[in-house]
This record gives sequence, C-alpha cells and structure tokens, in this order.
Amino acid sequence: MQYVDLSTPDGFRFVFRCERCGDGAASEWYAFNTAGYSPPPSGKARELLWLRQHKEAYARAESEARYEFNVCPVCGRRVCGGCYRVTDDGRGDMCRDCLKQEGRNPC
Repeated sequence: MQYVDLSTPDGFRFVFRCERCGDGAASEWYAFNTAGYSPPPSGKARELLWLRQHKEAYARAESEARYEFNVCPVCGRRVCGGCYRVTDDGRGDMCRDCLKQEGRNPC
C-alpha cells in the first residue's frame, strides 16, 4: 500500500494513498511513549524503543487503512471509494480503469 510517513520524534502518523488518484487517508496520531521507563531512555535505547513503536504504529495504521480502500479484483490496486465502482450488471466490482478497459462506463 502506498503511504507517506509523517512520524516525528514525538509520535507516528501515516497517510495512505489511493493507487489510482493519489487521494489520501490519514491515520490517527500515535504518541511515542516512554512511560514505564525511569529515567526515560536516551541515545541508542530511545532510538530502539522509537523504532519498535514506529513498526507497531505502522501495522496498526495499515490495518485501519484497509477499511478506507477497496482492492480491485482485476488489477489488485488499493483504490478509494471514488475510484472504485460497484457494478449492477453482475460481472463484478472494479476500479474505474479496469471498467474502461472492459469497455464499460466507469461513471
């Protein structure tokens, strides 16, 4: 899935993009948490903790983003609702590009 990483030293946010038009859906903000560590880690320990939390935040955000996009069964791209068409001819739903390739109206 295409995404932009907007994470900072203080927390994590990701914007996932439609693979057709590029529209994005932003994840919630996940704060970097040093709770439970006294004193808070610094240096390499802080970096390792940040990397672990970054990986966990990405997995959570990517899982949530799956509900924002549809997977075209023809080309396999993840596309937003505006780029995905539910057909009423019984031949399956797909992205606008694949509908065009089949000679059907993508609107």
